[in-house]
Amino acid sequence: MQSEGEWAILLRSRVLRGSRCISNHVSSSIWSSLKAEYQTILDNSYWLISNGQQVGFWTDQWCGGEPLAYSYQVSDVLIKQLPPKVCDYIDNFRWKISLVSFGFYIYFGW
Repeated sequence: MQSEGEWAILLRSRVLRGSRCISNHVSSSIWSSLKAEYQTILDNSYWLISNGQQVGFWTDQWCGGEPLAYSYQVSDVLIKQLPPKVCDYIDNFRWKISLVSFGFYIYFGW
């Protein structure tokens, strides 16, 4: 769904609003079948992170389930102060996350 391929851009523009499917009818021989299986498709898809520059660390569902901001109840105020992309938390192909400060932010809801 995050692909920049022409098929993905068309799909997002015609039948998706945010992360949800539109509820109105779209005349399409393919979409009728896909819509019924949309959740199954999401459940069985995975993210290609690549260099992480186009994936939101806090706001995308890149690590499975819900976005991290929702799972850990991170406030909007704090999210605006934290580095936004997955690439901001990677250094030389390794994670660079301070778990102590991460836990501190989450605990106090900053």
